[in-house]
Amino acid sequence: MTSDFTELLLVPRNDDTVTAIDGYLCLFHDARALLADLPPRVVGGYAVHDLGPDPNEQALSLVTALLDRSGLATTFGIMIDASADDWFGAGKYRLPVSERRFGRARLIDYWLGLLAQFDVVMLEDPLAETDIDSWSVLHDTRPPRCRLLGDNFTSTWPAQLAAKSCHLDGVLLKPNQNGSMSGTYRFASLTRELGLSLIASARSVETDTPLASHAVDHHRAALTYSPQHRRHHHRPPR
Repeated sequence: MTSDFTELLLVPRNDDTVTAIDGYLCLFHDARALLADLPPRVVGGYAVHDLGPDPNEQALSLVTALLDRSGLATTFGIMIDASADDWFGAGKYRLPVSERRFGRARLIDYWLGLLAQFDVVMLEDPLAETDIDSWSVLHDTRPPRCRLLGDNFTSTWPAQLAAKSCHLDGVLLKPNQNGSMSGTYRFASLTRELGLSLIASARSVETDTPLASHAVDHHRAALTYSPQHRRHHHRPPR
């Protein structure tokens, strides 16, 4: 399916890894069957499932329905990776699939509406890297259950994290963004000193380094994971 979001992910609510994996596999099977009934659409030269005129709300509704129908709503929350820096230009936001346009204040209201309607527990890069004032407003007004995460917003750089930590609840760790093991280690250590959540991406080659395992083992980092990732050397949080 397609939406303006880069990804929708499932977030386990506890450390029961076996239950989370079993639940994910069940949902993955049900989702494929449900998506097969949706009409096709071509976006960027790729055939995708058409979710209608409001694909973001429809995608969240679909995931929520799957969780409710399977009895797994208490096992998983929802995470949105927006990558909203890609939407931003000339002081405005243009969403690439729905083609909706928002000013800064209207996009904040849009996010707050979705967060009130759906059980979103993590929201990654919901605003542009340079839109610091909007990050501050959204962080102050979001529901307490939803954590704002920085990926490109902090880019695994300690200086960026130190300057922006008051607008965040957690960050993603990607060694390729920093470029050095020592710099990535400093970023992970500072994240913990600041009391923020640390999430090591395990979804692509961007984190296929010893640092991802080190972050999990020594900094109690969480992991993001997708079916495309086939390596299993990253241990789950203890």
